[in-house]
Amino acid sequence: MAIVSLGQLERFRKIIQAVHPNIKVLIHCSTGRGRAATFGAAYWIVKGSSATEAIKRIEEAGYQDWETPERKVVLGEFAEHRNREAQRSEKGAMT
Repeated sequence: MAIVSLGQLERFRKIIQAVHPNIKVLIHCSTGRGRAATFGAAYWIVKGSSATEAIKRIEEAGYQDWETPERKVVLGEFAEHRNREAQRSEKGAMT
């Protein structure tokens, strides 16, 4: 099982934010389960979902048994990181 890092999720965020909103994104890994589902959840976090909401969306899409404690932690860290950046952006826009 490959562990997804916060750095990989940040690089993924930059790609997603650079893609035109009308373009569809396909995410896949060697088995199409763990890492694909993790990056799918990261996609929803980039779009504004919490980690819990993003995980739920992936499970509702049919991915089951992909969530490990490590993946849950990195998605939570990624969501917290995204929230801190959003708060800094808002503060910068107010000044």
